Amino acid sequence: MTTIIETTVKNGFCCGCGVCAGVCPSQNLAMDWNIYGEYNPVRLQDCKHECGLCVTVCPFADGNPNEDDLGKLLYGNIPQIHHRSETGYFLSIRAGAVINDAMRLRSASGGLATWFLDELLRRDIVDAVICVHHYDEPRKLFKFVVARSIDAIHEGAGSVYYPVEISEVLQYIRHNPGRYAIIGLPCLLKGLRLAQTKSVVLRERIVMMVGLACANQKSTYFTRYAAWKAGIPDGELAGISYRKKNPENSLARFFTFQFRNSMGKVITQKWDDEIGLMYHNRFCTIHSCDCCDDMFAECADVCFMDAWLPEYICEPRGTSVWIARSMMANELLIEGVAQGLICDREVNFEEMLAGQSSMRWKRELLGYRLTLMHNAGETVPTKRVVPTEGKILSKLEKARCKAAFEIQRDGKKIFVTSGYAEVGVWFSSVWNNVSWYVKLGRRVGKYYGMCVTLGKYFVSKWKN
Repeated sequence: MTTIIETTVKNGFCCGCGVCAGVCPSQNLAMDWNIYGEYNPVRLQDCKHECGLCVTVCPFADGNPNEDDLGKLLYGNIPQIHHRSETGYFLSIRAGAVINDAMRLRSASGGLATWFLDELLRRDIVDAVICVHHYDEPRKLFKFVVARSIDAIHEGAGSVYYPVEISEVLQYIRHNPGRYAIIGLPCLLKGLRLAQTKSVVLRERIVMMVGLACANQKSTYFTRYAAWKAGIPDGELAGISYRKKNPENSLARFFTFQFRNSMGKVITQKWDDEIGLMYHNRFCTIHSCDCCDDMFAECADVCFMDAWLPEYICEPRGTSVWIARSMMANELLIEGVAQGLICDREVNFEEMLAGQSSMRWKRELLGYRLTLMHNAGETVPTKRVVPTEGKILSKLEKARCKAAFEIQRDGKKIFVTSGYAEVGVWFSSVWNNVSWYVKLGRRVGKYYGMCVTLGKYFVSKWKN
């Protein structure tokens, strides 16, 4: 029987989640790095069971239920549930932050994801939380761990733009009874939901899934290059904080790296223009992200994200938006508001979407990208968005799709063939050759969006 190696991995659309290796009954699969700094499953021995389980739990394998199917199964019968194609099911959409300022500063966005996981433990809803921690190994800076205390949860607080996979922890859950919550990206949680349809044990033991909105995943080379720019040679990076908060900043979007080298020296460096351009133009983005249509973790009981809304753009401590789907998750958050632990306000659907600029990339532009991939001879997974010729897209948007593919395709090879010193030169050359209207569009869009957001903020302040 065909395995995940001959399908998703061969076609280049593995997201590196590790669910396939975690559920393999014969432990024939293990997760390892490919040459581009991405996780892929590798075969340890020939498959004896030939059960095909690894394919049926893959979030990017054809023939599996999609996010709409899984969402309906999970949340479709909840009273007063809403549904929109962009977000899936939801009971509430709100914006806010934790009142605890220390937690807010050390956590991602407004600290709501950290607070939510804390409450699951405090209220004895779960026995442990599966979250991401720093890991002291140069080739593996982060990993999933089983956190059984509030302090352990706090060790994993903050944004991470680095590959992680769940195979070892998933095997732990299978062999150790208990109630677990898992926080992760949309593709991972979809894989886990697919695994739950095949396993009673996983259905019973994973009682809460917490999603993080995601525009794209990066390979290890994004982090390694940023560290190299800060003066840390490859192999000597021991730790990193991607978005170190500074309450004295005037805007929430001012991001700062904090690196720690192998000698313990801490180096702080702002996200400069080059790193920002690389991040937003798909440099070091894994290929599965090119055909992903789930930004808001539609299989999660609750999803958290940054609140890029007018009144919060000048809040450097960060603010969150939540989309609650299960009754338990919704009630927990509403109770937090009632108890004065969370400050919040209701957000209407259109307002929430307007604050997430990557949503158009995930849907309207996806149809055109699928066509580009088909035309290039790729075997592309079936998505909820159908391939199109992009007739509804502007010339600018089509050019942006093509430029992003070029940057992504050639960028992953530059580290292997040329090394770090050539990356900046290569990117400058590629960016200089990008159509002038793509560059102008991004520049105008960046400042126009910022001006509009700030304008709305100050107008609302003036009216009040």
